[in-house]
Amino acid sequence: MSLRSLVWLFVLSTILPPLGIGLTIRYIKAEDEKAKRIGWISLIVTAIAVVVMVLLSISAMNSATQQINSQMQNYQF
Repeated sequence: MSLRSLVWLFVLSTILPPLGIGLTIRYIKAEDEKAKRIGWISLIVTAIAVVVMVLLSISAMNSATQQINSQMQNYQF
């Protein structure tokens, strides 16, 4: 297991969470305990990234809704 493959796994898990799951499962199913540990860490990183993306999306939608509502009040709709 090279450093390059580990970096690639964690980048995928962080930036593109759904795409990192395939590699994560492969590491979790491995016989090597170190690979399993890395797989579980990657799964946790993926889950955290998904939660953060959902929270940021909700925040962005709420902000957009507030801006639209304030503009609608200016036009008295």
